[in-house]
Amino acid sequence: MVLAWKQDYLQWAGTTAASDFRQEIDEVLYPYLRRLYEGQFIDDAAFREFMSFCDEQVRELTNP
Repeated sequence: MVLAWKQDYLQWAGTTAASDFRQEIDEVLYPYLRRLYEGQFIDDAAFREFMSFCDEQVRELTNP
C-alpha cells in the first residue's frame, strides 16, 4: 500500500508531494500500526521497522 501511494505521489509535480505523503502515513497508517501494537499483534521491533520503512519512502520521494 505504501509503495502504491508513493508511486502515485511521484507523479505529482508539486513541491508538497512528500509532505502530503507523510501526512497520509501519519493519518492512516500510524494509527493502524499503533492499534496493532497496543493489541499485541505486532511487537515494538516490527512497529519500528515498518515506520522506518515509511520514513525511507518519504526520503526517497523527497530526493528522487
